[in-house]
Amino acid sequence: MKIFLKSALTIVSVILLLIVFPKMVKAADNYRPIPTERASLPTANKEIIVGFKEPPKTKNLISLSRQKKIVVKNGLSSTKAMVFSIGDKNINETLTDVKKDPNVAYAYPNYRFNLLNIPNDPGIIAMPTPGEPRLQWNMFNMKLAGTGKSAWDVSTGSESVNVAVIDGSFDSTHTDLTGKITKLADCAKATCTQVLSFSNNENNFMGTYHGTHVAGLVAAGTNNSKGIASSGYNTKITVIRLMDDNGDMNISYLINAIRWAADQGNRIVNVSLGQMQENLDSVAISELNAAASYAWGKNTLVVAAAGNCGNSVNPHLPGVTPAPDEIDACDQVDDNGNFVKHVVNPIMYPANSPNVLSVAALKEDNTLASYSAHGSWVSVSAPGGECDPDADLYNCILSTVPPDENDYQYGYLSGTSQASPLVSGLASLLLSVKPALSNSQLKSYIESTANKSIASGSTKNGAVDALAALEALNGATGTPVKTPTPTLSPYPTTGVAKLPKQPPVPYPSAPYCPVLGNCLKKNTGDANCDGLINTSDYTIWKQQFDKMVSVTPVNQNANFSCVEGNNSSYFIDLQDFEIWRKNKSP
Repeated sequence: MKIFLKSALTIVSVILLLIVFPKMVKAADNYRPIPTERASLPTANKEIIVGFKEPPKTKNLISLSRQKKIVVKNGLSSTKAMVFSIGDKNINETLTDVKKDPNVAYAYPNYRFNLLNIPNDPGIIAMPTPGEPRLQWNMFNMKLAGTGKSAWDVSTGSESVNVAVIDGSFDSTHTDLTGKITKLADCAKATCTQVLSFSNNENNFMGTYHGTHVAGLVAAGTNNSKGIASSGYNTKITVIRLMDDNGDMNISYLINAIRWAADQGNRIVNVSLGQMQENLDSVAISELNAAASYAWGKNTLVVAAAGNCGNSVNPHLPGVTPAPDEIDACDQVDDNGNFVKHVVNPIMYPANSPNVLSVAALKEDNTLASYSAHGSWVSVSAPGGECDPDADLYNCILSTVPPDENDYQYGYLSGTSQASPLVSGLASLLLSVKPALSNSQLKSYIESTANKSIASGSTKNGAVDALAALEALNGATGTPVKTPTPTLSPYPTTGVAKLPKQPPVPYPSAPYCPVLGNCLKKNTGDANCDGLINTSDYTIWKQQFDKMVSVTPVNQNANFSCVEGNNSSYFIDLQDFEIWRKNKSP
């Protein structure tokens, strides 16, 4: 995703901290769809367990079977109990009848067990295909879920705990966020204003996609038989829009948003965006620090993504100054937006602001993601994913996204943007156990229980361990938390997802890029070559998104970033959208 930076200090841009792979689950043999099977019911209605007063003899079993019309299946090791199949008989009536036998000590249904408090959302309970991770492997890596005791066995959060999610924009009507949003605020203006709903528009597509994805990781409806589970489980959220109608997110918006969120009483604020130190002057940094300190003074903990410029790969050719549309989120620019240099592993703000809990990103194998920021200034790490969308999509992070025309509502992204909300959700679980925790105590429990052996040395405190944090807190308070009984409603059928990039076979021969000819603005977003960059070009892009589009008719496609010989650039993707968005006429 290409990001352009505003030059004036008052409108310093803020960057969504993600690696963009807005792909969804494919309903084809080589990709696993969101499952739609029914969760295990608590009782196996066709079986009962019968305990005998004495070790049962064959004649006793035959007699009971004949009289009650039930069939013995097997015994229970080292007990006086046997399992019987009851066929089509009513289980309660059969139990009552069996208990009348003078040789029977007890009888009960052959109850089924699910994994320990794995909620019934398809994304969390689906068993992985051999060689692939679970759909929501991130919840298992953090020990929120697991086949043994997990964090959700200690706490499933509380509706009284609210996390403010500051992000680009949101689909506030998403089916898996229904009932989870307490307030909506628009801070993409002079002041923050509460609104009734957010709707997507052509200028904030990526912001809406990103914000909805982040919100779902904190507080998507969990144990509701839909889509995914969230780290905060029962936690609720305030969503705060930061992207204006021009697609910009300014530092003034962010400062207002952090202060507003704290004033509204939100104990946790998630910020999955930021800007590197090299692109901010000392005054801007001071103002961001002041906003973070203001929130801290209100007993609010700000959790922020640490940034995605951690690797040493420079995308630009040596000695070649990149064009404006080639500048990326890890490039330093001057006050006029001109390229200065590519920066490796910069310090990011507000992640580095005082008392902010900054979060780096881990891969599925618990190693540091190659793109992730790292260093002693970063507080902790959490799953952020890293994948090739054409090869191992499931190594990225699954969450909610705005539905498209086919109603595909779940997709994959990766980045420190995804790691941060997972930690915000954990913080909300801690507050649900002990609401009186100060923000300093809350931060300390997360940091002090982190596992320093995971991605050793990449952060100050290590990888978050949700179970360890909750058990440490639970031990300190002495207050056990009862896990609620799972909902047992059947799964609805969910839509399959938008196709990942699938090259045709056989692959077409070159040339495959648009013929520019006299289309002078083609590579800045003029899809229909009418000399204008406007909504008609956006319409073409939307129709062709995620497709491999032919060069004919000449120029009438939305591929603005095609490089002959680079097969991956032949698709119409979000890079093309960003080119159009940044060059669109007012």
